[in-house]
Amino acid sequence: MKNRHYPLKECDFIKTIEPHIIKYDKRPGRPASISHYQFFSAVLSVLRTGIPWRDVPD
Repeated sequence: MKNRHYPLKECDFIKTIEPHIIKYDKRPGRPASISHYQFFSAVLSVLRTGIPWRDVPD
């Protein structure tokens, strides 16, 4: 199961969810080290499995 950690396709994420994130992502600070898509998928993975943040796969 290659897509096990990514329950939503990246093209669907870009069309539906990312516009809402970008609308509120105008704060100063250092650039993110991972993409919005990877972070969103990690949050879904934690909610689905109940694992701690330290056990989320890279």
